[in-house]
Amino acid sequence: MDMTQFDYFIGTDPYTAWKDGVRYRHDSENRVVITSMLLMIGYKGTSSLAGKANLLRSSRKICARYSQYDMVPFDTDAELVDVILAVPSTTIRKNTKTTHSGYPMFDFIENAFGCTRD
Repeated sequence: MDMTQFDYFIGTDPYTAWKDGVRYRHDSENRVVITSMLLMIGYKGTSSLAGKANLLRSSRKICARYSQYDMVPFDTDAELVDVILAVPSTTIRKNTKTTHSGYPMFDFIENAFGCTRD
């Protein structure tokens, strides 16, 4: 990648705001070397903790695959998602009802959080 114009780029609006999320230096040949940066990724259509749990688990797998970049996925609900992922997948008897015919009916929740562990 041609980084010869990086100093100009990072000093031009609206990209000056990126200076807070990018750490870089110049090497002995005055080439720009990015040493760390904040990478933000948005996702659409995820509205549940189960969905976030699946996204976080997938993100962690990708980060592990590219460990040379020392990436750490983060979400504001990450701690709660970790608790959810630590709960074993089980089938729980939620309650018992009787149908109009008099037969008992059971409501079951398989994995109360809607996500599965690997």
